[in-house]
Amino acid sequence: MELSDVVVNTLGRTGKMLSGSKGQYRYDHPNHMVYFNANLVLSDGTKLWYGDLDITVQEIDIRALAAKLSKTIHILPEMAARFEFESNPDLRQCVYHTDGEDVWFNTEYYHRVDDRVVVKPILPLTEQELQVRVEETKAMYLEVDYSLIYGMKDMDEGDEYIRPPDFFAGVTEDKSPLHNFCTFIKGLGVEDKYCLDVYLSRESYEHLKHLYEMWFRAYNYYLGEYRIEKAVSWAMFDVGPACFMEDPEWVFCDNIYLKKKDK
Repeated sequence: MELSDVVVNTLGRTGKMLSGSKGQYRYDHPNHMVYFNANLVLSDGTKLWYGDLDITVQEIDIRALAAKLSKTIHILPEMAARFEFESNPDLRQCVYHTDGEDVWFNTEYYHRVDDRVVVKPILPLTEQELQVRVEETKAMYLEVDYSLIYGMKDMDEGDEYIRPPDFFAGVTEDKSPLHNFCTFIKGLGVEDKYCLDVYLSRESYEHLKHLYEMWFRAYNYYLGEYRIEKAVSWAMFDVGPACFMEDPEWVFCDNIYLKKKDK
């Protein structure tokens, strides 16, 4: 029997999917060791098989396959054996390997329960550990005082920019709130120590987006709602700041947080 036939008979066809929705599968099996588009590779770099693997469920089959082949099987995530690693899989990224008897996996994130490999539960931090984590995270950012209305008056719902009739998108010299914000960041001159990975509080981010949308509407009055929404969202994604999904207690409105470069 061909080697490929042995593998397929054990694990199923190449490219097998566990589910039509990766997110739904992870939701239904939150503690399983799952790798979508995983690669089975031998120690010499030979790729045996690729497809979705639930190691928690399929470990018996994987070990049986290694024993049948009398070889060590390495399971690699998708990118460790695709594209630049297609012909030379990166075994350093191995997440699980077995020769049928002995087994290795990352015990920092997984452990055995009832002889199945499952995700380790995340233990709640003690109050002291939490405080240390907060201080460490805060130390990663440079805090800069800044008003988001930089160079413009604050605006309420219903207010409108006065648009000269001969101004159109792309030819106006008026600068948007987003442009002013980016100019301010560039003017700080701290690129040597801080990457321009800029964070705002959720409230400040939404306020800046609102100001930019109002400016954009004034100078692009002929566009429909769909194009306005897409253009504003894309501009905020492309050149705008990021925001904290949930503001830490040390984050304040109207302050900017520049994340330090990794050493």
